[in-house]
Amino acid sequence: MFFVFEGMLFMYSPVDFGGRGLNDTDSYSRFNRVLYLLDSKDWYDVHYPRSNAPYGEVSHWTRPLDVMLLAGAWLLSPLGSFQSGLYWWSVVMSPLLFGVALYGMFWMVHSFFDRETVILLSALFLMQPALVAYFLPGRPDHHSLLLACFVWILAITSKLLSRRFDSVWCCSLGAVGALAIWVSIEAFVGVGICLFLMAIYWIVEKKDFSAKITVALGVMWLILTPALFIERPWNQIMVEEYDRYSIVHWFVLSLMMALWVGISVVERRFEMCRSLVNRFGVALVGGMTVCVALWVSYPKFFHGPLVDVDPMVMNLLWKRVSETQPLLSWDSGKIGRFLFFLGIALPGVLYLLWLLRQEWGKPTHGFWVLIGIGHLVFIPLAIKEVRWAAYTEILLVIPYACLVREMLRKVEKSKLIYWKSAVTSLLGVLFVLGPLTLGAMAKNWEQGETKSWKANCPLAPLSQFLSDPSGLGARPRIILTFVDFGPELLYRTPHSIVSTPSHRNVQGFLDTLRVMAARDDTVAKQILLDRKVDLILLCPAGLERNVFASYSGQAPWYDKLRDGNVPSWIRKVPLSSDLQPDFKLFEVAIPDTSQAHAVARPSASPK
Repeated sequence: MFFVFEGMLFMYSPVDFGGRGLNDTDSYSRFNRVLYLLDSKDWYDVHYPRSNAPYGEVSHWTRPLDVMLLAGAWLLSPLGSFQSGLYWWSVVMSPLLFGVALYGMFWMVHSFFDRETVILLSALFLMQPALVAYFLPGRPDHHSLLLACFVWILAITSKLLSRRFDSVWCCSLGAVGALAIWVSIEAFVGVGICLFLMAIYWIVEKKDFSAKITVALGVMWLILTPALFIERPWNQIMVEEYDRYSIVHWFVLSLMMALWVGISVVERRFEMCRSLVNRFGVALVGGMTVCVALWVSYPKFFHGPLVDVDPMVMNLLWKRVSETQPLLSWDSGKIGRFLFFLGIALPGVLYLLWLLRQEWGKPTHGFWVLIGIGHLVFIPLAIKEVRWAAYTEILLVIPYACLVREMLRKVEKSKLIYWKSAVTSLLGVLFVLGPLTLGAMAKNWEQGETKSWKANCPLAPLSQFLSDPSGLGARPRIILTFVDFGPELLYRTPHSIVSTPSHRNVQGFLDTLRVMAARDDTVAKQILLDRKVDLILLCPAGLERNVFASYSGQAPWYDKLRDGNVPSWIRKVPLSSDLQPDFKLFEVAIPDTSQAHAVARPSASPK
């Protein structure tokens, strides 16, 4: 089922794999980052000089996924060149991680679900739209690795909740949790849920949960301590970064480990942890001590990973990104997006509540409590931002599959229904595809038929024109264009780009908006001069004007360029007949004067 499904995704993908295409802007950015690592041979250099030109951009990504891409390219290189191996590994890596996640789901439930329920759960798992989006072919994204880790963190935790202390499972939880946190600090949410639940079980039941938590945290600390030195040179170990694994997150982990080591020592040597009330008091005082120590040392940690980014700029940059949109639009009353991604939420959550009551006192009760706490955390996060919907879908499909299986079982046992096999099959398809189909119809009806900039602004043929060595490709140039064009143009051309869709490249995004929203030529000219811009690229058929106008409500300078009202120091570049309907290209020819500013490389701070 999995390989057939992935084959269909590959065959019907809108991505041109023959033309070495990838799925989205982050995929191109990741590929550019790995290629730059190959060229520079500098492991610690996270400054990418061709983005945010001419200053460069400092990435917030870490190295584990880069290593996975390079390792896969090395394995495939005997079949062709290393770059060819790198590309095709980038195409298949996320689907393979989807298989890892699917197997983790099977391993988590196979011991207490019957075969039919496991098959139904697998089908539902493969059909969840947010999951499919992150595991698409041609999307070498760290989110696919995070989601696969999340499934296995849930699976291992479920075993620890129902079994006695086992050092192998505790170490496995610590290792997978450490990898996830190293990849992205958003993994703290999933890891935190599992550790929190085991802490609750220690308070309520005591048993050996303190040992389980201590060993898991100890393994995380043993992995993430050297990871700090692997990611950074010695002179940057103490640099505070909140959107990337840094000394801040190591300090959080160290505090948690110190707390549970202390609890384990007290539990063994003293009798104060024998009663539930005393254990609750110890956990409460210890947790408050950790929070106070963290507040005194790194207070900005409590404001989230984007604390160092101007909220006004983030609003301009992120409000147009699909992953950061809310699932429910309270102002307009639109529910199509919610139904599409989480249409199984209402029946799934209601049946989960029934299961929590039915399974009380049984060995599987801890598993359902874990799933329930996950719902409490991830459903609100998904309602706030779509990017959390994939985690929510992983949790929702489990009780929903049990609900569907129970309903089908009742149909099979009914004496009033004829053609039971046909009815059961039809209902199974309806329950699997019905919520998704209903949500898609509602979403399309609310949004109307719209085309993305990818359909209206094909960058592959334009890149061939820009890379022509007898023309504009004769030397590297700096291009000012729409933010979403940046990563693919960096991938396909030798040129540099001002604006890219990264919260670390706020200044490039703002300078592009200021140019396009300028009311007179002087403002635009000065920014272009400071940035040493050579080319300006427009695609009027795309969505760019709406973004440019979001800065001041209008985009007068963009309108002047689009309509051909260019100043004397702007020259229109003639395009071939196949490019003319989509693009407009201009060359900047500002005379070199004493007003030119010296270019300085910015610091590595997210600001």
